Amino acid sequence: MTAYKGLSSINFIILWTILLSLLTFGYFFVKPYFNSSTKIESPITDQANLTPDIDEAEFEGINEIASPIPDEKSALSKSKESSSPNDESKPFNILILGIDRRSGDQTSFRTDVIQLITISSDRKNAVVTHIPRDVWAETYKINSIYNLKGPEALKDIVEKITGQRPDRIIRVDFDAFVYAVDAVGGIDIDVPTEFTDDWYPDDRNGNEDIISIKFESGQQHMDGETALIYTRSRKGTNGEGNDYARGTRQQLVMNTVIKDFFKPKNLFNPKTAKVLYEIATKKVYTDITLSDTEILFELLLNYKKIAVNYLSLDTTNFLVSPTDRTPYNGAWTLIAKDNNYTPIHEGIASYIN
Repeated sequence: MTAYKGLSSINFIILWTILLSLLTFGYFFVKPYFNSSTKIESPITDQANLTPDIDEAEFEGINEIASPIPDEKSALSKSKESSSPNDESKPFNILILGIDRRSGDQTSFRTDVIQLITISSDRKNAVVTHIPRDVWAETYKINSIYNLKGPEALKDIVEKITGQRPDRIIRVDFDAFVYAVDAVGGIDIDVPTEFTDDWYPDDRNGNEDIISIKFESGQQHMDGETALIYTRSRKGTNGEGNDYARGTRQQLVMNTVIKDFFKPKNLFNPKTAKVLYEIATKKVYTDITLSDTEILFELLLNYKKIAVNYLSLDTTNFLVSPTDRTPYNGAWTLIAKDNNYTPIHEGIASYIN
């Protein structure tokens, strides 16, 4: 089992509980303070140089990022009625999705990052499960399910794989990641492994070029775009060209972002608050409700007491890549060993029971 125990108290799960608490309440309480016409500026550079222009008419609130999915809002509303994250008799599951919609007007996308945060019913243990985007889900790879079939279908698939039903979904555009990193003035990353990726898609702002990127090992200061490239690269050398390595880089970057958010210069900085408001209203799609924030704040107040583990599903533990690709439309994909998901269910349960 590929898992990391004993992570620092500031870790991936804390990043999202804290940010979600701020974002949810910020939308209702910070909105009157910041005029909607206020320009959001990055502490590093002008945001206009970092992200594509956004059509303000495209957005109407925290739950309304443009999407081609029919009845997405009604599907999420239905999920609210059928799940109860405030029920302390069961674990609380949040499904984090990072989507690869590179520009605001792109109407189709895949989920480039899929992570399930499972918090035990006693709120003392948690496990973050990384699900590779290439896992086969009946007729498609899992990274296509949300776009093609909607949130409930993806919840069904995730439950089948992990044994845990997602109570809530948080869908984040790449721009949100860029904004968050730039909001703290960039981050310092100690890159453990040097690598080159000669096949990196330069598809931000609608480009279709392939470029070569390289990261030296050692301490580096990264702005949002650089950090995004570092976490997105999929075809790097030196063992960095796989989903597991990318998940590890994502973990490293996320840990660093949350540590920097807690620095006094950022925590009490109005510019940081403005960017958080920008993320909440334009870059995040979630079915988290105000009533859910009781749990989020509980976690925020007690984060040092939560034992967090990180579990990555890959070919070293629960998954295999079938040699016969005919049943999978000829695609390289991943499936459960012996088509049996039970070991994954048991692995996750061992961290929260």
